Parts: sequence; C-alpha cells; structure tokens
Amino acid sequence: MKIVQIGTGGWGKNHARVLSELGVLCAICDTNEQRSKEFGEKYHVNHYTSFEDMLNSEEFEGAFVVTPTSTHATIAKKLLEAKKHVFVEKPLTYKTEEGEELAKIAEKNKVILTCGYIERFNPAVDVVKSMVKEKNMAI
Repeated sequence: MKIVQIGTGGWGKNHARVLSELGVLCAICDTNEQRSKEFGEKYHVNHYTSFEDMLNSEEFEGAFVVTPTSTHATIAKKLLEAKKHVFVEKPLTYKTEEGEELAKIAEKNKVILTCGYIERFNPAVDVVKSMVKEKNMAI
C-alpha cells in the first residue's frame, strides 16, 4: 500500500515518521516549501507544495490529512472523490454536516474514512472524565 501525507506540522511530523517506518509513505505535501522539502528528503519520498499536483502525479491508495482543521473537509472530499482511503487527524471537521457529507462520499465510493482518536487513550482524559462525572473540579 502506498500512502501520501498532506501536512507536516504538529502531529504531521509523527505521522510521517511512522508511515516511513512502516514503509508505506510515498509522498509528502505541505504548503510550506521548506518543510515539504525537508520531510521529502528526510524520508526519501517525493514532495509537493500543491495538493492538486500531488493528487495528479502520485499513484497511491490512501492519504493522511494532517492540516489545519479548516482545510480537512475540502482536502478529504477531493481524496474520497478520487476513491482514496483517508485518515483525517482530529477533529474530522468543524461542522457536523461536513463530516456527514464525507461519510456519505466514502460509503458511495467504497473507501475507508477514519479520524484520529489517540487522545481517547490519554490517561489525563480518563481523569477529567472522572472529575466531571463526580462533579469534582478541584485539582
């Protein structure tokens, strides 16, 4: 399987490293030319500053979208319409309607759409849940 990644900021650095270690990363895209080049060279993959150029130039089955949340819906929609499997870093979108639309497109095109949820396993989240449940907000 070949995976492309769009975005190399915060969580993107981690995703790129892991995808490279798994041997599936085939291209990086970031609008920041310096970061795109840095990660492309670091992981020995093609690098782009234009999402459209990457989409039209690369052969791949799936994509990681690790960009600002405001761009998730637009990028994911184009990928799903191109019949690519898509992982979107959390949150999936700002608007419920956008998420629902993406889910429908994924179902129609028989591709997987999933969202990051690693924070569900963060022990601090369990502590906060317990505090809210017990209405104990004192730290």
